[in-house]
Amino acid sequence: MEETTNKLSDQSSNILSKESEARLEALLTSIGEGLIATDERGIITRVNRVALLTLGLKKSDVLGKRYREVMVDVYEDGSRVPNVNLPITRAFLSGNTVNDHLFCLRSDQTIFPISVCVSPIMLHGKPVGAIQLFRDISDDVITDNIKADFMSIASHQLRTPLSAINTYAHLINDGYGGPLTADSKIFLDVILSAAYRMNELIDTLLNITRVESGSLMVDPAPVNLKNLVKHIVEEIKHSAEEKNIDLKIKFGRRIPIVNTDSLLVQEVLANLLSNAIKYTGDGGSVLVTLTSRSTDVLFKVKDNGYGVPADSQKYIFKKFFRASNITSKEPNGTGLGLYLISMIAEALDGEVWFQSKVNQGSTFYFSLPHKGSNKKDGKFKLQRVGK
Repeated sequence: MEETTNKLSDQSSNILSKESEARLEALLTSIGEGLIATDERGIITRVNRVALLTLGLKKSDVLGKRYREVMVDVYEDGSRVPNVNLPITRAFLSGNTVNDHLFCLRSDQTIFPISVCVSPIMLHGKPVGAIQLFRDISDDVITDNIKADFMSIASHQLRTPLSAINTYAHLINDGYGGPLTADSKIFLDVILSAAYRMNELIDTLLNITRVESGSLMVDPAPVNLKNLVKHIVEEIKHSAEEKNIDLKIKFGRRIPIVNTDSLLVQEVLANLLSNAIKYTGDGGSVLVTLTSRSTDVLFKVKDNGYGVPADSQKYIFKKFFRASNITSKEPNGTGLGLYLISMIAEALDGEVWFQSKVNQGSTFYFSLPHKGSNKKDGKFKLQRVGK
């Protein structure tokens, strides 16, 4: 009787095991991205159909093989990515999920771009395997290149007539076209202001195109952040003076030199500061603070301006979004600035976030790790907006 019971138990276990395996296989098949799972030695234990189709391989070519034998991760020029730089290696070493873009060599020796997300499998604080999701982004890259080319051509074509408008408007303003009447002076100021805003818009659109296409260069170098903050405040203080806004700076103790891209950091801070001044009423106050925390430096831009409604806050970093309480007070805006700086902050390996209450003001935060920003090769440098 006991023997029969054991046999039935074994049969039930086998049925359950096969059912679990079938469910897992169905789950892997349903995933729309390529999936590869490895153990702690980098041996591939699972692969789904999308991964095999993407790589042009069979299951027998993959299972039981080392990751590096199957996934040939390369740079755009075809040279192999060193082991230490592989997303799966970085995930193992850090214990964190790693997202990246790189290139892969297909079985027919063609190189194609991929988007990768690797999550380590942790047990008792140690990685015992990893799951990598990846997808072929060739179509995305083509689309991004078309968008980038269009925006670049369109923006350069816009710059030519805009430059002529600026030049001749300034000449007229300086009296080269003869004396100006009071009305003419007012009309000319409107032209110059509109031309300046158009130039800002062109710069912003170009920068967004460059960041979205993954073509933005990040070139880290040692940066004195205190001096950088002073420089940005000096640049923009005339805007505060025009609105009688009390603009102050406060530095914490022992601000370290950080290896980052000065131009990109300047763009983030200038945007946050100009927004704070723009969306604060006459006679208000703006405080810029720089402090050092345990693992990062924190920039804080605090104002007592209009604030952001609670139901709008989740959209504040979305492209073209402007809060409803702002459009009536400040009609001139594109809703692109915060979208751009959120992407720049990510490119710098930093973070940006905020807190706000309507009619009480907003505080925007921008953090940079003490270890600095990773170098990123790209086709373009950032264009300082309005410069």
